Amino acid sequence: MGGPATFAAREYGARPVVLEPMIAACRAAADLFGLKALACEGSRLPVADESADAVWCLGVLCTTPDKTELLEEIARVMKPAARLGLLAFVSDQPRPPGAPEGNDFPSETELPGLLEKTGLEVTALVDPPESADHAWQRRADEATALIGQLHAGDPRLDEARDQQQRIKKLIGDGVVRAKLLSARRF
Repeated sequence: MGGPATFAAREYGARPVVLEPMIAACRAAADLFGLKALACEGSRLPVADESADAVWCLGVLCTTPDKTELLEEIARVMKPAARLGLLAFVSDQPRPPGAPEGNDFPSETELPGLLEKTGLEVTALVDPPESADHAWQRRADEATALIGQLHAGDPRLDEARDQQQRIKKLIGDGVVRAKLLSARRF
């Protein structure tokens, strides 16, 4: 999460604010990337109405029980005509065997309708690139290492790693697919 925000700041002069439910992830974003990071739930973003020029939501939709509520909240904070970048994991089954607990995947055909009913118009839907560039991967590895150091022996970290392995397997088996969407508020 810190990597995309740092990229936006560096490449486009953005002033990103990272919003994340996990306090440890917020700490990592602040420590590794020097970003303002706030712990919050997606249903209650601590951001004023129509204040964001752009929003990125990366891999969160499938972990949210009320997808409409999250997307409505994202639309609320976006300025009119603001852009949304959404990395969504989709599946033909909402809860495929082996999926991490709490994941409920939208289908690829369902995704555009979810956005449109919350005031967001899909402008592009593509498959993400096969692999990240080296600088990006290095930063991701640094974040993973820092979280490992900060939370060594914490059973929640073990659970998170288990869930990550499950997702990787589902993606590798083609059961879950990543999709990148671009949308704008109308």
